[in-house]
Amino acid sequence: MSALSRAIKLALDRADLETILKMAQELSDALVKRTTPEQRAEFVLRFLEENLPRWLSQMDREQKAELMNSLLPLLARYFPLEDLDILGVFGKRVS
Repeated sequence: MSALSRAIKLALDRADLETILKMAQELSDALVKRTTPEQRAEFVLRFLEENLPRWLSQMDREQKAELMNSLLPLLARYFPLEDLDILGVFGKRVS
Protein backbone atom coordinates (compact mmCIF):
# COMPACT_ATOMS: atom_id res chain seq x y z
CA MET A 1 0.00 0.00 0.00
CA SER A 2 1.40 3.39 -0.99
CA ALA A 3 1.90 6.27 1.42
CA LEU A 4 -0.98 8.09 -0.27
CA SER A 5 -3.29 5.09 0.18
CA ARG A 6 -2.33 4.82 3.86
CA ALA A 7 -2.95 8.55 4.40
CA ILE A 8 -6.37 8.34 2.71
CA LYS A 9 -7.32 5.25 4.74
CA LEU A 10 -6.27 6.99 7.97
CA ALA A 11 -8.31 10.09 7.07
CA LEU A 12 -11.36 7.97 6.22
CA ASP A 13 -11.06 5.96 9.43
CA ARG A 14 -11.21 9.17 11.47
CA ALA A 15 -13.80 11.11 9.46
CA ASP A 16 -17.55 11.22 9.91
CA LEU A 17 -19.86 10.41 6.99
CA GLU A 18 -20.45 14.08 6.10
CA THR A 19 -16.70 14.68 5.83
CA ILE A 20 -16.29 11.54 3.72
CA LEU A 21 -19.06 12.74 1.40
CA LYS A 22 -17.30 16.09 0.98
CA MET A 23 -14.02 14.31 0.23
CA ALA A 24 -15.80 12.13 -2.35
CA GLN A 25 -17.30 15.24 -3.98
CA GLU A 26 -13.85 16.82 -4.23
CA LEU A 27 -12.47 13.62 -5.77
CA SER A 28 -15.38 13.57 -8.18
CA ASP A 29 -14.72 17.18 -9.22
CA ALA A 30 -11.06 16.35 -9.86
CA LEU A 31 -11.97 13.27 -11.92
CA VAL A 32 -14.44 15.21 -14.05
CA LYS A 33 -11.80 17.84 -14.83
CA ARG A 34 -9.15 15.35 -15.92
CA THR A 35 -11.15 12.68 -17.73
CA THR A 36 -13.17 12.38 -20.91
CA PRO A 37 -16.85 11.43 -20.85
CA GLU A 38 -15.87 7.96 -22.08
CA GLN A 39 -13.36 7.54 -19.25
CA ARG A 40 -15.94 8.70 -16.71
CA ALA A 41 -18.50 6.23 -18.02
CA GLU A 42 -15.94 3.43 -17.82
CA PHE A 43 -14.97 4.50 -14.28
CA VAL A 44 -18.56 4.61 -13.03
CA LEU A 45 -19.36 1.21 -14.53
CA ARG A 46 -16.21 -0.40 -13.17
CA PHE A 47 -16.65 1.19 -9.74
CA LEU A 48 -20.20 -0.10 -9.47
CA GLU A 49 -19.34 -3.57 -10.78
CA GLU A 50 -16.50 -3.91 -8.28
CA ASN A 51 -18.16 -2.28 -5.25
CA LEU A 52 -21.95 -2.51 -5.43
CA PRO A 53 -22.14 -6.07 -4.09
CA ARG A 54 -20.13 -5.00 -1.02
CA TRP A 55 -22.26 -1.90 -0.48
CA LEU A 56 -25.49 -3.90 -0.66
CA SER A 57 -24.24 -6.92 1.30
CA GLN A 58 -25.78 -5.96 4.65
CA MET A 59 -29.10 -4.80 3.18
CA ASP A 60 -32.18 -6.99 3.14
CA ARG A 61 -34.51 -7.17 0.14
CA GLU A 62 -36.76 -4.39 1.46
CA GLN A 63 -33.83 -2.02 2.01
CA LYS A 64 -32.51 -2.71 -1.48
CA ALA A 65 -35.94 -2.05 -2.99
CA GLU A 66 -36.23 1.21 -1.02
CA LEU A 67 -32.80 2.32 -2.24
CA MET A 68 -33.64 1.42 -5.85
CA ASN A 69 -36.95 3.30 -5.60
CA SER A 70 -35.00 6.35 -4.40
CA LEU A 71 -32.41 6.02 -7.17
CA LEU A 72 -34.81 5.58 -10.10
CA PRO A 73 -36.16 9.17 -10.13
CA LEU A 74 -32.60 10.50 -9.85
CA LEU A 75 -31.42 8.31 -12.73
CA ALA A 76 -34.48 9.23 -14.81
CA ARG A 77 -33.62 12.90 -14.37
CA TYR A 78 -30.18 12.51 -15.97
CA PHE A 79 -30.54 9.70 -18.51
CA PRO A 80 -32.41 9.86 -21.85
CA LEU A 81 -35.06 7.27 -21.04
CA GLU A 82 -36.56 7.40 -24.52
CA ASP A 83 -33.25 6.09 -25.92
CA LEU A 84 -32.85 3.18 -23.51
CA ASP A 85 -33.41 -0.41 -24.61
CA ILE A 86 -34.45 -1.80 -21.23
CA LEU A 87 -35.97 -5.01 -22.60
CA GLY A 88 -32.95 -5.64 -24.79
CA VAL A 89 -30.48 -5.05 -21.97
CA PHE A 90 -32.25 -7.35 -19.55
CA GLY A 91 -32.86 -9.89 -22.29
CA LYS A 92 -29.12 -10.07 -22.96
CA ARG A 93 -28.24 -10.49 -19.28
CA VAL A 94 -30.81 -13.21 -18.71
CA SER A 95 -29.71 -15.31 -21.69
